[in-house]
Amino acid sequence: PPSPGWNPTPAGWNPNPPGWNQVPSPGWSPTGWYPEPQSQPKTGTAKTGPLPLHPMGLSDILDGAFKLFRANARAIATVVVVLVVPFQIIGALATRNLLGGRGLLSAINDPSVGSGSTQSSAQVWASVGVYAVNLLLLPFVAGAVAKIVAASYVGDDLTGRHALRAMWHKAGSLFAAWWIWHPIELLGFVLCVLPGLAWMAMFVMVAPAIVIEDLGPIQGLKRSWRLAKRRYWSTLGIALLAGLMAYILSQILSAAPTFGGLFIGLRWGWILLAAGSSAVAILVTPLVSIVATLLYFDARIRTEGFDLQVIATRLANGTR
Repeated sequence: PPSPGWNPTPAGWNPNPPGWNQVPSPGWSPTGWYPEPQSQPKTGTAKTGPLPLHPMGLSDILDGAFKLFRANARAIATVVVVLVVPFQIIGALATRNLLGGRGLLSAINDPSVGSGSTQSSAQVWASVGVYAVNLLLLPFVAGAVAKIVAASYVGDDLTGRHALRAMWHKAGSLFAAWWIWHPIELLGFVLCVLPGLAWMAMFVMVAPAIVIEDLGPIQGLKRSWRLAKRRYWSTLGIALLAGLMAYILSQILSAAPTFGGLFIGLRWGWILLAAGSSAVAILVTPLVSIVATLLYFDARIRTEGFDLQVIATRLANGTR
């Protein structure tokens, strides 16, 4: 046994030397040191806030889409107002004498109102024609919006006027590409929905590829095909979700103006219809184009090192 007065702890010994911390400092592990985690690279402007300059998931793309829309709302609205809104107003104006211009309650109480009217039939066909024109304008809207979004994504700023001018130089390519792949997509939807969806996913990035890389219609289609096929299911899923979101938002925004216009009668209610359709065009139509542009950048980051190109350009220009 220890002799009296023996102490197992030597005098002056401290198990916790000065400066020792119970919590390991960053970079320490029981097996050694590891590098401190670095935040992923970002891009964007002061107006957009930080945008992901790395492979993007669903949340990154949707969050980036709303940031880019908010930051470039004026330029995007300029594009839509110039290209789409006039035809929305014409289409609403063409319906002003439907149901005799009377309200919905009057039409219900008197079913003969507007029935068999040649004028009403002509107005219906006029509305269908305006809708077809709006559909044909979509590739031009997508091209101009992609130009705005691309500039904002890499830290620049582009006005709606300059975007329209840049789109105009590629209008022929955008229109030709639209006519090459959309009829086949429509045929796929008619025969069976799934072939149409499969075809659609391969050409989501056509408009961004044409206006950003200054490509022709065939080159733009091939470019979108090469980028989409490497992440096919992800591209398809995000494109479908963006389309579904746009559809739901359009129904919400147009419900009240449409009902109000029908209720008071289209003789004056067409103004409400025009306002509702214009709001949908400005707030909803660009959403799918912005998502398509971000899918384009995501594919280039994953397969071509586009993020490294942007970082190298910034270093060369002396910016961070």
